[in-house]
Amino acid sequence: GLIVCVRSLIFRTPKPDIAVAASAEGDDAETTPEGLRPHLLALGLLAILVTYVVITPYLGYIASTTLLIAASAWFCGMPLSRSLLIISFVGGLGLWVMFDPMLSTPMPVGKLWGGR
Repeated sequence: GLIVCVRSLIFRTPKPDIAVAASAEGDDAETTPEGLRPHLLALGLLAILVTYVVITPYLGYIASTTLLIAASAWFCGMPLSRSLLIISFVGGLGLWVMFDPMLSTPMPVGKLWGGR
């Protein structure tokens, strides 16, 4: 996540002046598809999270968290690449190591693999 944040700061594009754009569009800016964009993005991320909650008991914590990280990053605009897959897997494994062995919080192994 930190790498993605730093890259976005380095390669960011200037945003248009919101006040000028809002005054040019009038009061209908909230009813346009562009005004709905943040809400649709939030609904998409919520759908990804609900899917994560549903699949975690079956796939287990590591696989589900790997998919959650990859899907969230891809949905937010990161291109599907080998680095995304590696970062997602390392993130899922790293979070499992932090919670399960280090903090003694048992994380689900997954019914698919015959675990708890």
